[in-house]
Amino acid sequence: MVKIRIDLQEDPLIPAGRDLISHLVGAHLAAADEEELLHMVGEVANDRQSVLRLAAWLDRADHLEAALFGLQRAAHPAAEQALVERLGQPGALPVRDVVDALGARRATTAVEPLLAIAKGDDQDLARHARAALARIGDARAAPVLASALQRPARFVRFTKA
Repeated sequence: MVKIRIDLQEDPLIPAGRDLISHLVGAHLAAADEEELLHMVGEVANDRQSVLRLAAWLDRADHLEAALFGLQRAAHPAAEQALVERLGQPGALPVRDVVDALGARRATTAVEPLLAIAKGDDQDLARHARAALARIGDARAAPVLASALQRPARFVRFTKA
């Protein structure tokens, strides 16, 4: 595994951290190194171009989890927008994982689409959407969350025969 250390201090001889990472993301690296790099991109992605490059990795099944991890942590608002756009797109990335990432980001721009999912027929996905809405803490989610609390929980108990 290649260890990559990037000093984000301004240095005329070293490209800015995000430019170096953007260049490296396009390079041919070993799979483990690519994953480590995607994690780092999320930590320093403070510009739209870095976020968009990171979001493009969501289309690659081999590293979509690492790209999602990076987008969940990226500071730039484009990361939140990219995740919200993924809610309506079919692909290798499970919608449940996008919902969870939006909740972790406390993405207020995702409240309306998450409310629609929380009211949907897929109960597992609706449960994840309600958890994300609760984490976001937006008042618009209060009726949906209160309604969920009033429904009886369903549990299955397995016993030996």
